[in-house]
Amino acid sequence: MRTGLLNVRLNMRLLFSGIAVTFLCSSSPLPAINYAAQLSYIEKNTKDLYGKKSVVVQGLDEGLLSFYTGDYAASIKKLTRTESKIDDYFAKSISQSIESFIVNDLVIDYAGEDYEDLYLNLFKSLSYYHLGMLEDAIVEINRFENKSQHISQRYEADLIKARQAAENADAAPVSVTFHNSALGQYLALLYHRADGDRDAALSDARFLHDAFITQSKLYDFAEPVRLVMDDLNVPKGKARINALAFSNGSPYKTQMYFPAILFNAVVAIPFMQTRRPKVSFVGVKATNRKTRQTYKSSMSQIESLENVALDTFQTHSASIYSKAIARMLFKQLSADLSRGVGEVMMESDEPAVAVIGGILQLASAIGEVSAWLTETADLRMSSYFPARADIGGLTVDPGTYDITMEFYQEKGGRLMYRKKFKNVRVQEGKLCLLDATYLGNDVVNRQ
Repeated sequence: MRTGLLNVRLNMRLLFSGIAVTFLCSSSPLPAINYAAQLSYIEKNTKDLYGKKSVVVQGLDEGLLSFYTGDYAASIKKLTRTESKIDDYFAKSISQSIESFIVNDLVIDYAGEDYEDLYLNLFKSLSYYHLGMLEDAIVEINRFENKSQHISQRYEADLIKARQAAENADAAPVSVTFHNSALGQYLALLYHRADGDRDAALSDARFLHDAFITQSKLYDFAEPVRLVMDDLNVPKGKARINALAFSNGSPYKTQMYFPAILFNAVVAIPFMQTRRPKVSFVGVKATNRKTRQTYKSSMSQIESLENVALDTFQTHSASIYSKAIARMLFKQLSADLSRGVGEVMMESDEPAVAVIGGILQLASAIGEVSAWLTETADLRMSSYFPARADIGGLTVDPGTYDITMEFYQEKGGRLMYRKKFKNVRVQEGKLCLLDATYLGNDVVNRQ
């Protein structure tokens, strides 16, 4: 029942989710009405939507929604609590595995997908930045990077080969599983630049480049080299406006049933399904309120959170499949054993024994039906991560600006959303980072 409700909740984003915008730079965040409404709905219907085994999903949803509505303190609190639960449940899931063999994976406390555990730290980092807590923002982005490296420690040999191939123009390109986030390195670069640590910022730029050359399947778009160089080399007397755009909805899980003919059973396997992209181009412009001079620039993709989600899910999909096969065998063997014993007992001359044999036969038939009914894949995951991140930058004279970010279906195509930032104070040597999110909902534009 709860699985069905969770699937309904995944689809509800089309009705409730919308646009969220957050910014600092001497400005106050505007509330995102639709996200606030969705957050309120979740808080009022927690029991029906999640249940006791999906606390992590709830925490991720509420933490992201709080971020989108500009309640950064609440977002940090909820995501921190969720991160702790992920650690606890990951260890606990080992002891719960036996129970999952008997029923399905929904009896286990959901410990989150790898990419959910990773990116929650990125959003915590941005929240700390918006609260003016730069040191804490750096701590969180470091945690994000450490988690990325931890996931792929077993791919060290392949990583070395990938780097060697990248340096050899004649070698075939090699790509390894996700281990390094270009977006995480970019935010670290901005933070370190604001903190006056140029050496660290240069190191971040090198690791950003490394993310593209060693993970070509995940970073299947152009590296924003020029933009990064401009961020590292802001001329004296000038200021820098940095823009971060999150767009499109994250993948969701669906299930496919595979019949196991030899065992007269069925296996349910979860798959990640991508959503139809709504945005593929974002632009940013800024107008000086005093001089009326306008600066414009297109933004460049820096991360496909969607690709990372699919990749990290793939790394453990084989274990999910193996577990499903084992569960099916357990259920089928239990039914076969019950049937076999029942057949022997029914041939007994003792009426009581024969009756028990009949009961075992009936239990076997019920068990087979139950095995089909209870065989369902674990489709739990958060609904509110974006699928894509773009970055942009404008080098301007210090002053007060009106800044606009525009989300387009494609370059020169349909405008999906426009967000304006009024009276933004831009200072030399100060980080001015604006971020906006459009996950896709035409109803939002009527606000």
